[in-house]
Amino acid sequence: MNYGSAKQTLLDNGYSPIPVMGKKPALDNWRENIAPEGYGGYNAGILCGSVVAIDIDITDKEIAEQLKDYVLQICGETVYRIGRAPKVLLVYRNASPEGRKRVSKRYDCGRIEVLGEGQQFVAFGTHPDTKQPYTWPGPLGNLLDIRIDSLPQVNDSQITDILHRFEEIAEKAGYRPVSKESELAKNCEYDPTDPLDRPEIIQDLTIDRCKKILASIDPDCSRDEWRNLGMSLHYQFKGSPEALALWDEWSAKGTKYKSGEPEKQWESFGQYSGRPLSGAYLLKQEKKVDAWTLEGVNSDWVFTPPKPFEFIIPNLLAKALVGFIYGSGGTYKSLAALWLVLQRASCKILPDQKWLDRFPVTPGKSIFFSAEDVLDDLHHRGYAILNSLIENDLSKSIEDLKPEISSNFRLIPREQWIADRELFLIDSEGIPTKKLESIIGFTNTFEADLILIETASRIAPIDENDNSMGARLVGCLEEIRDKTGACILVIDHSSKSTRGAKSDLLGQNSLRGASSKLDNARWGLLFETRKSEGGTDLLQISNSKSFRCRRADPFEVTVEYPRFSLVEKQEKKPDIYDSIIEAVQANPGIKRRDLIKMLSGASDKKSAAITRCTRDGFIRNEGEGYYYVED
Repeated sequence: MNYGSAKQTLLDNGYSPIPVMGKKPALDNWRENIAPEGYGGYNAGILCGSVVAIDIDITDKEIAEQLKDYVLQICGETVYRIGRAPKVLLVYRNASPEGRKRVSKRYDCGRIEVLGEGQQFVAFGTHPDTKQPYTWPGPLGNLLDIRIDSLPQVNDSQITDILHRFEEIAEKAGYRPVSKESELAKNCEYDPTDPLDRPEIIQDLTIDRCKKILASIDPDCSRDEWRNLGMSLHYQFKGSPEALALWDEWSAKGTKYKSGEPEKQWESFGQYSGRPLSGAYLLKQEKKVDAWTLEGVNSDWVFTPPKPFEFIIPNLLAKALVGFIYGSGGTYKSLAALWLVLQRASCKILPDQKWLDRFPVTPGKSIFFSAEDVLDDLHHRGYAILNSLIENDLSKSIEDLKPEISSNFRLIPREQWIADRELFLIDSEGIPTKKLESIIGFTNTFEADLILIETASRIAPIDENDNSMGARLVGCLEEIRDKTGACILVIDHSSKSTRGAKSDLLGQNSLRGASSKLDNARWGLLFETRKSEGGTDLLQISNSKSFRCRRADPFEVTVEYPRFSLVEKQEKKPDIYDSIIEAVQANPGIKRRDLIKMLSGASDKKSAAITRCTRDGFIRNEGEGYYYVED
């Protein structure tokens, strides 16, 4: 169940559905944009206000069950959702629709959050951590089974009772609060004996240092943490406009950002009279980032057989790597990439397909992010590919492919890529933008194991000659890989000046600017074009860098849009080394003089070649005879 399949029934039942990536809304204006079109594969969220969600965010199974039963007892039987047990979320009709979020104290075992006006929760889809569907195990079913006006109502006094009840149970069970209750500085660990918690101005904590600390923190963190960071900046820099600008600039990179809100909070910090959060809070975040404990791995792993490597394309493209499909413009890289994702999506219906007419295709889920081409352009290419796919099987039609392709392929054209008004995956300083978490969430929700991104220059505004920035782009892509398990391929168009230029050993002259992207990536496929004698476009494709398997030999294909056809290599005459090996295989123990007689060419060259084959270990000399060395 996802946003696409649940949206209409949720609307019919009186709820306000929104598309969600992981746990975060997919749109910036999600509070105003209810039930937008598209976003079929996203998680389905519910906007709170008319409904209130009591989120028992507690890891102690016994206390979580006790609190769930208590809520059901005093507020009435209702539907409840589980994402990661024993945590549970109960949904009620809100007696105070304008009521905001309320929270209990935080204990070692967790806390209770009551989500009200302006919040949302995920109702259907896949939990981003467990990778399992959200479930509704209660006897009343889920929100598709019950209208909003049939939900029992909850009021403020009941919510207050629930929060106090949890705090009593937690303290009686021996749990201690891990936060100091405060409107501004809550949920912040505080130890009065720790020098870092002293409310003092820290002399060596500069604006530049704070900027680096903030760069390591997700701007979509909890509201409590967001305010704590702002308060500590305010105290450290005495409410300076420069510190406010830093907090606002960092906040603006998050999906929750509201223009003007940092300024309002900044003013309230100056009026706060309780224990302040000083710059020490920022240093604590820095300590968390800098902490690195080395434990090492014991040697047991050496003695157990390793698991076989898994591949997207057998013996060419391993799973869970970052690589590039690159070459000059006009070398059909994007077309080849679209072929790959559509072949993977359809090969259960049309078996025995080969990518680029050479590599067998296996089924899998893929996402094609196009930061370059709009849907109209991609539509023409995709439709041409589907028609080409069914040419070899007259019993099939395009409609026959629809169920499999709908289930296994997602396209994000340029108009969707830029819908959040953020053009790039990393900014000009190499810092990931809010797109990073959006891509991770969408990939995990769809459960894709292959991501194609077009093109490198459209996702990173980096100086093409800056090696360190190329490495940062690859690092960002590796973070997506690490958090999704997907293989990520980026299409990269080289400069026009490299078109037709002779490539070096790895083909890196055809990679735009510096080679740092390919140096840091695990895999590369180079596309170079030339005209055949008949005037047909001829592509030479080289597996310039490989991972977990040997490099595929270079090969050539012809292109008759949209189809790629493998050019069969003509048999070449064996060179003298091949002739020596074949003669020794056919005549084990053959003497040197007889072997020389069997070969063509000058005697000194034949003798030197025999010596070379022996030295390289292809044949061995025993007594007066030569024998072939088996692998």
